[in-house]
Amino acid sequence: MKNIQILMISRGLEPCRTWAAFLARRGWNVTLCHSAGELRQAAACGSLNLILMEEPMAGELPAGPCKSGAKAAAVIMFAGPEALSGKKIVEHLNCGFDDVIGADIDPRILEAKLRVNLRWALPAAARTLEEVRSRSGRIRVNKSRRMVSLKKNGGFLEVPGLTRIQLEILALLVGREGAVVERRFIVETVWRDKEVNFQNVDKHVELLRAKLGYFGGNIETVYGAGYRYREDK
Repeated sequence: MKNIQILMISRGLEPCRTWAAFLARRGWNVTLCHSAGELRQAAACGSLNLILMEEPMAGELPAGPCKSGAKAAAVIMFAGPEALSGKKIVEHLNCGFDDVIGADIDPRILEAKLRVNLRWALPAAARTLEEVRSRSGRIRVNKSRRMVSLKKNGGFLEVPGLTRIQLEILALLVGREGAVVERRFIVETVWRDKEVNFQNVDKHVELLRAKLGYFGGNIETVYGAGYRYREDK
C-alpha cells in the first residue's frame, strides 16, 4: 500500500484520528489535513490518493477539481447523521463524490469501502492490495483468495491447510520484510477487538512455520519483541 495514500481533510480532525489510527495499523499510508492548502501539499507527495472529505469542506473543494488536482482515485464525503438525509446524499453523489458515509461509520466498514472504491477506479492497483510478496518474489500471500504460494523448482506450489489467522500473520510479516513486528501489533491487527494472549500468537507462528517447510525458517523470533521475516540471512 506504499504507493496509495489516504488523505483525510476535516477542520476538526475527528473522527479522522480514530480512522487514521485503525488504518495505519492495517498498513495504510494516512495523512491528516485541515485545509485545502495542506491537502494539495500532501497530494503532491503521493502517486495515488484516496480522499476522505468532511461535508463542510465541499464548498471549498468541489469533488471534480479535487479529484483531478490531487490525483485522486476517489473522493468520499463524510458527515454527521443530521447532514445525511436522502436528498443530501443524492446531491453530493450528483456533484461528483464517489461515496457518502456517516462520521460514525465503523473503521472496518470504512476500510472495506476504500477497497471497493479503489477496485472501481483502478482495478490493477486494487489487486496489489490483495497480494503481498517477499522482495525476492519467492513467497506470495494472496489475501482475497486466502492462498500462499512458494517458489520451488522454477514454479510455484500452493501451501495447503493455512487458517485465516496464520495467513494474516504471514501477510503482516512478509509485508514488513526485514522489520520486527511486535506481538501486540499482531494481536491488534489480526484478532482486532478480541482479547488474545501472546502465547496464542506464538502457537500460531509455530504452526505456520511447520506448514511453510523450508520457508518457515525465514520467520525469526526476536525475543522480548515479536517476529521478523527475512530471507537474506
